[in-house]
Amino acid sequence: MFNPSEKFNAPKSPAQEKPKERLGEFQERTKPLTENEQCILNNLTETAAWFNKSLKEIDNRRANPDLAEYLREFESAPLTIERPVEEKEIIESAINSDLVFLGDYHHLSKSQDFVAETIEKIAQASTRPSVLAIEFVECSKSGQKALDDYMSGKIGEEEFLKRIKFKSWDNPGHWPAYRHVLESAKRSGIKVYGLNTNRKEKSLARTDEILAENLRDVANKNPGSRIMIHVGEDHLSEDHLPRELSLLDEFNQKKSTTIFQNLSPVYFDALRKYKDFHIPKSFQLKSQGHPMYNLITAPLITELVANMEYLQLNEGYEDQVEFLTADTSYALVERIVNVLGLKRREDTYDSVPPAYSSESEVERELQNFKKVGAFRSYFKILNQKGSVYMPGSKDGKHSPALIIRRFRLKKVLEELAKFIANPEKKVEDFARLSPTEQKNLQAFQYLCSKVFIPERTPLDESGEEKEGEKMFRDFLAGKKIGTPEI
Repeated sequence: MFNPSEKFNAPKSPAQEKPKERLGEFQERTKPLTENEQCILNNLTETAAWFNKSLKEIDNRRANPDLAEYLREFESAPLTIERPVEEKEIIESAINSDLVFLGDYHHLSKSQDFVAETIEKIAQASTRPSVLAIEFVECSKSGQKALDDYMSGKIGEEEFLKRIKFKSWDNPGHWPAYRHVLESAKRSGIKVYGLNTNRKEKSLARTDEILAENLRDVANKNPGSRIMIHVGEDHLSEDHLPRELSLLDEFNQKKSTTIFQNLSPVYFDALRKYKDFHIPKSFQLKSQGHPMYNLITAPLITELVANMEYLQLNEGYEDQVEFLTADTSYALVERIVNVLGLKRREDTYDSVPPAYSSESEVERELQNFKKVGAFRSYFKILNQKGSVYMPGSKDGKHSPALIIRRFRLKKVLEELAKFIANPEKKVEDFARLSPTEQKNLQAFQYLCSKVFIPERTPLDESGEEKEGEKMFRDFLAGKKIGTPEI
């Protein structure tokens, strides 16, 4: 499985800042989906169903009828797009609200990173004081004392996590992302309160009632302050926590804003709505009452994999994360090949490289490859991207392998694309690629990532990513796509 410290803190390549979105650049469809556009949507729908089936098989929480019904209420809520918006509008809505609901996807670090950034943006743009209520700390004397001591620097991380029993709430490997939230609050001068119950409540409806009562106490201690509420997104269905708050005199006249991330129905709605799958990242949702928004902060499959990883850890699958197996690599390769309609011999892709992701497997394989100088450059790729395809050697002593140290979907897909481009290519062959061949390969890698992340756009207006984008749009329009000449 992933090494938590590496998953969150491993060296990354220098970030390239994307140009800011302008709503005018997004064009709604005026024609039905093309055959190839429908292929892309079908692939995403089938892949999501594949993951969700696996998730349900290991998620024993759904055996609890109360929880199953609670989740069904959230998942079946009619959350659809009202209109695209710029992120600044969302921040303005939050600034003008008394309550700001920040939906959390517990197992996805990008979710907490976005919340941390949003907290700072609200604080910087408003003179009104804010407080933050967080779900991962109990609303109790001991929980609040631990939180206050940590925020003031009286205790360190290890003691704090021990005192709040973080391990019983979530995977300890997710702590760095939640630390980011607390650090943002501290930099912004925002008081933080524990919100959670004692976790003994069997009824989630009753849990929402207690959360509402805890928030009433926070409001009474901080009259006039805006309350930012960081809780799991399931709590934010209009019939859950928001309804319980509306029943309390302290809140029934309060203005509120709800901010979700990566809602699957909204994502698919956007893909169907916009030309070439070029979709805005921020939407206002249709709602009967207060403003509700959804931002796309991570690919759909990344979120599903994060959930699967957590559930497997929670169920004790410590030796293996089942998503990252040779079977899955094969399935991803097959899906890319089939969607793009790539020509091949019947057995071309039968030798898909095995995937190694557990700490012990990764270290064992790396020690094997380190013995050969030709693989030296591949270690740099691994450090930068978190994953790397090792093509194997001509002497047969080193077999191909996909090594994953930290899961980043587009990088995994880009590495698998090297295999798809030419399964027979060895490390010695890749070392002799001409500059033109390398550019062609990089454009093809980008294209392959679009099969699962069609909303992805080039980081800049030049180079191989732009060429890959052109290939993708040609494909959507019906043009045949081939593997690069390498």
